[in-house]
Amino acid sequence: MSDLSHAFNGMLDRLQRSFDTQRRLLDDVSHELRTPITIVRGHLELLDADDPSDVANTRELAIDELDRMNVLVDDIALLVKTSRPDFLQLAPVDVAEFTEQVFAKARALSAEHEWRMESAPRVVAPLDATRITQAWLQLAENAVKYAPTGTPIELGSGLADSAHGEVLELWVRDHGPGIPPEKLDWIFGRFSRAEVGRGVAGSGLGLSIVAAIAAGHGGRAYAHNTEEAGARVVIALPFDGEGKRMPRILVAEDETRIASFVEKGLKAAGYEVATATDGVVALELARAGAFDLLLLDLGLPGLDGLEVLRRLRERANPIPVIILTAHDSASDTVAGFEGGANDYVSKPFRFDELLARVRVRLDDARALSTPSASLDCGRVRLDLRTRRIASDAGIFDLSAREYALAEEFMRNAEQVLSREQLLSRVWGLDFDPGSNVVDVYVRYLRRKIGAAHLETVRGMGYRFIGDPD
Repeated sequence: MSDLSHAFNGMLDRLQRSFDTQRRLLDDVSHELRTPITIVRGHLELLDADDPSDVANTRELAIDELDRMNVLVDDIALLVKTSRPDFLQLAPVDVAEFTEQVFAKARALSAEHEWRMESAPRVVAPLDATRITQAWLQLAENAVKYAPTGTPIELGSGLADSAHGEVLELWVRDHGPGIPPEKLDWIFGRFSRAEVGRGVAGSGLGLSIVAAIAAGHGGRAYAHNTEEAGARVVIALPFDGEGKRMPRILVAEDETRIASFVEKGLKAAGYEVATATDGVVALELARAGAFDLLLLDLGLPGLDGLEVLRRLRERANPIPVIILTAHDSASDTVAGFEGGANDYVSKPFRFDELLARVRVRLDDARALSTPSASLDCGRVRLDLRTRRIASDAGIFDLSAREYALAEEFMRNAEQVLSREQLLSRVWGLDFDPGSNVVDVYVRYLRRKIGAAHLETVRGMGYRFIGDPD
């Protein structure tokens, strides 16, 4: 009865939080929409239909307010999407090159300010480049609004230490009036607008969307005033230090039009790419050891793809190989796999399918080359390769879902994770207030590592503790 009562109370708590969140959003949206509606209605009621000037001015005002409502609705729709598990599409990104690209776009926002690009680290990080660009340009647009004409606006990126480890910071700094200290956190809320010296028109959702995009990457957005005039607004994202260089891919393909679009797509996804149009050159480059993956066409001149593959494997070259070929017969597929290929893609193919296979093979290779593939938190160790977990309670195999849940807890040790967060990150689902799947799997984990390692924080969620008292 006690367990049943606890589960029922937890369900009610989740349901109440869900209702509270929806109510606050509806209240906020209702409040914001009432203002332009009131403006348009008031002017229409007072319109003098016989005065052409009044008609023209009222028409212009109505269109302007309707445009503002349209922006507001678009921003609300985008903010709702940020909670979806498929909102972000992460890929390796060269941060230095990415910073230069965003800076070039930001400069186009204003010719009346002095734009300066500051530091940019030569590292690779998993980012959704489209969403981060959107968020970063929002910071730049805000700086344009607030900084006096002729003053500098700086944009840059860099690595910094935080309480939770190394982070990648993407930032914009203006030399305007700054932000009132009591509003430094408040500005990232829905429909929040700082007013003291910085009050400008807008939906009030821009920085809220920035914060949501940062949170989707596991990070946060924050602002602080500088010692000199102005504010520095930062998108801080976790950085594990593993991506010190971009993965390098060799495309061995004699059809130049295919090689061209594959190279273009891979570079856009954050990879370094080189091409070879015959088997002899492809074999030489692959043997040099400068590449992390080989996309290999079977119909190469000089040496065909199967011969290139055979010669690589006879010397125990471990480079992952994905075969690209117009041959779709079973015998060709078998020959490729028996020759040591890791994957096989038949032409014609969709680039997103090829990209997905590239990412999987690179991840597999990275896992195999990791000297210590485990997570250690206090008295608990999670083996990332065998999916076994060890603690004072013993050593246990984990199911796929138990493993994913354990990894999420251990990578966020000592932090409270809500059921909503766990359901989204581990199951890839939107929050369902009636679901108890998280609680069920937490019980499974407790049986294997000991209940003391997973603390229930009433009304909030769960906390993983590596060394419980």
